Amino acid sequence: MKVTYTYKVTSVDKNNNCAEVLYESDNLPSHLISVRFPFEDETFLDIIEMHAPIYQWSLLTKKVKDMVVGMTGVVNYEEKQIEEPVTLRAPITKVEVIG
Repeated sequence: MKVTYTYKVTSVDKNNNCAEVLYESDNLPSHLISVRFPFEDETFLDIIEMHAPIYQWSLLTKKVKDMVVGMTGVVNYEEKQIEEPVTLRAPITKVEVIG
């Protein structure tokens, strides 16, 4: 999907390090999204791009399937147990100190 959008910071909450940003694009619905302030190693634009509603806009082009009142079903769900704990560590190598 190729989209050009604009953004505008509409409010800032310095106590909670967040802001509201209005994203707009031609022929697409506007989105008002709460975003966090950037960390020291991030830019403002990093945050703007991270929260842009591209995925939500892309869903507008997908066809949906019908649902009707009265649809029913049964789901059997069983959480799978790990039989043995998994150990994530590097192999131990013996080192001999000479001298």
